[in-house]
Amino acid sequence: MPYLHRRGLSRKVLHSMCGGETGLPRYSIGAYFDSRRSGDTGEALPDNVFDLLPARMHFLHGGRDTTSPLAESATLVATLRNAQQRFALRRLMCQEERSRHAFATQRPDAVSVLGVHDGPLPPVDIQFIVIPDGNHTDAIVEECIAGSRSCCVDFVCDWEPEQRREASESAIASAADRCNARGSRRAPARRCPTVCSHWRSPHVSGLGSCVLLDSYVPFRVESFLLFRLFSFLLLWLLTLSLYELYSFINAHVRLLFGFVHLPWGCKTRKHQKKKEKKSDVR
Repeated sequence: MPYLHRRGLSRKVLHSMCGGETGLPRYSIGAYFDSRRSGDTGEALPDNVFDLLPARMHFLHGGRDTTSPLAESATLVATLRNAQQRFALRRLMCQEERSRHAFATQRPDAVSVLGVHDGPLPPVDIQFIVIPDGNHTDAIVEECIAGSRSCCVDFVCDWEPEQRREASESAIASAADRCNARGSRRAPARRCPTVCSHWRSPHVSGLGSCVLLDSYVPFRVESFLLFRLFSFLLLWLLTLSLYELYSFINAHVRLLFGFVHLPWGCKTRKHQKKKEKKSDVR
């Protein structure tokens, strides 16, 4: 709230949009998954809520974007990861409790049914990705105009090939393990672990000067910085041209019609002389 208030978004306007200050947590995603703030939302999430979400959830944030703090995205990702572990542990405990109850009441068929309908699913892949030196409109406006490409679009299009590659690598690794079990000399295929990078930004607030992220998404257009500089230069020239045009029109109108100020008031010289006489009398 203080961050947004300092950048022009009034608290009163935001509270009126949410139906009051008490209704603000209902519009916050992090409040639903935070165990300390979930009671303020007035709603409860089921333990299998992550089964309904996509298999991959990647949060992209521009490194130069000051509309929203970079720490908010990092905190949201950490909250979702903790909630996923907490919900999975809660489901496991409930499953064990129901299994013990089924065995105690001599109903082994109930255990098999519970195992089918409430089986473990793969966890949701939640990652925090930063676009270095990117604003909140660069990937969807400026980059598309500069090179007809977008790093976000390419990133989304690479999801399915990456998933297929991971599946093929896991199949090759399992086949290699089976060959080794039979006495083959071929070494199993191993995948290099993903190393989290540290990225420093002057706009980070709340997490110190270092934010833990999973990967980068660079811009796809090489001359993107030159395009941005050219846009600023063109805007400056346009502003200067409009000012020169206004000065030219104002000067010629004053010479032709005797106006003192063209756009504001349009007062004549006769009116200006009357005003000077009144000031002299006072």
